[in-house]
Amino acid sequence: MSLIQDHIPARNPDFPSHEQALRAALTWLIARYDDGTLSPGVAAVVRMIETELSWLAHRDGGRS
Repeated sequence: MSLIQDHIPARNPDFPSHEQALRAALTWLIARYDDGTLSPGVAAVVRMIETELSWLAHRDGGRS
């Protein structure tokens, strides 16, 4: 194995997956700004999260 692989900690099953963390962040942002007033920066972050979630769904064959 590579040196990097040898030093990766074991996966913690209590820690949320990348997709779960992204979905939680997106939910929080949408709830926080539910009045519809998003600054351009926040809108860009929401767009990036939605894009990443779309790519994850595409990678998994649409199982999300």
